[in-house]
Amino acid sequence: MVPEEYRLKCLAIEMPIFPLDLKKLSSFSLKPQTIDFLKIGLPKHVAPYISFKTGDKLSNSIETLNRIYDIQDEFEKYVVIGADGSGNPIAINTTNNDTVEWLDHEDYFSSSYFNSSIETMLSFFMIYEDFLKTILLENGEDAVLNSNFTDEQFIDMKNKMLLVDAKAVNELGFWNEELETELANREYYSSHD
Repeated sequence: MVPEEYRLKCLAIEMPIFPLDLKKLSSFSLKPQTIDFLKIGLPKHVAPYISFKTGDKLSNSIETLNRIYDIQDEFEKYVVIGADGSGNPIAINTTNNDTVEWLDHEDYFSSSYFNSSIETMLSFFMIYEDFLKTILLENGEDAVLNSNFTDEQFIDMKNKMLLVDAKAVNELGFWNEELETELANREYYSSHD
């Protein structure tokens, strides 16, 4: 997926995206391809419970982890672009080929894998969004809330993710945990009907 293709996909599914300031982006040691995606923009919120920094105020602007939390310079390598529903930062590691990492704010920002790049991360959100729309359409309006999906629907989503970034599915980290949670929630709701 190239940045323009991403922009068009967001338009097609009516997902508003907010461009990030090129001057601000240029102040970090980000790769040109990463900047190309970020200047197209990020959504404010996306499933599963992710919010992105899309504003120009310091509290809602992308910034290095050490500046946000006023901590050691060793964390300058992380450019924070968002957070999960628990407040764990999602950041681009500028010293690791712009890999996207999930940082545990309760464990001094220990790092776990999220995606190999901003491009693969955005692709995963599109795949996940397709999964949610499919189960809503095919399984009813409460399907997402009740984790009501078939094995086939889940496997289809997982296989698409594996094609984009197998490590994100297989290695301990955000997406691996999210997929396990989806299955556990389905098991829980199906046993409590």
